[in-house]
Amino acid sequence: MPLAHHPDGEIYYELQGTGFPILFLLPQSVGPNGTKALVNSLSRKFSVVLFDQLGTGRSIANSNEYDPSISDRTTEVNCLLDYLDFKTTHLFCHSTGCGLGVSWASSKPARVKTLTLVNPWSYADEQLTTIQRLRIDAAKQLSPYSYAHFNSTILFPAKYKAEYTEAFEAKAIAAERLPHNALQIERRLNSILNFDTRTVTHKVTSPCLVITSKDDILMPSWHADNLAKEIKNTTQYCLNFGGHMLPETRSKRISWLTRKFLLEHSQA
Repeated sequence: MPLAHHPDGEIYYELQGTGFPILFLLPQSVGPNGTKALVNSLSRKFSVVLFDQLGTGRSIANSNEYDPSISDRTTEVNCLLDYLDFKTTHLFCHSTGCGLGVSWASSKPARVKTLTLVNPWSYADEQLTTIQRLRIDAAKQLSPYSYAHFNSTILFPAKYKAEYTEAFEAKAIAAERLPHNALQIERRLNSILNFDTRTVTHKVTSPCLVITSKDDILMPSWHADNLAKEIKNTTQYCLNFGGHMLPETRSKRISWLTRKFLLEHSQA
């Protein structure tokens, strides 16, 4: 199992494809199809790097008390890229990963070729704060089965859920065997609420692609508007539908827009 050493644990990672690297910074939530189609598409031109953040998935934190802020997690990115000997990389960020991507791009601008932000947030406004607190309370009070359905209802549009009804039901049933950790969820969602991109966006110098959706109720499209105003040299798209999980629900469109953007800047 490939692992990169970090002072606070071991980071599990995967590499797929060849070419200039793209580091994927992703959230914990995933639907029945995940990002496999997107990764497969981009790996035809690039070397895609996937990893689990410390304390999640197959990455191991040395302590159960490991509770870093989003800015603190930039050390994980540093360790992984140093271990792989990648001096610079494209960053593909989704949801929670957008905060980490903005933080790292602002602190290590020379190492970021481009920055792609999909379904990002800019700061904890009333809408984001309310929904994240609802998710925290739901994680504490609902059964694993009910929480799985509650969470997917927020993240995915109704049409997509209807199309994959059986798959979402299967994931909810599976959650009963592997129940969620309410404390970890609370820590992760609070780290989002505590991170204000406006404090660092002025330090981002790499070309930026921002993609959002009109029907994202968790991190509405106005967050992308804010980021596009704050980060120079930004290309922005707002899709008509797809909800919060665009890398899964609109994988073909996201792949096309991302690949086009990366190829435009690969030779720069």
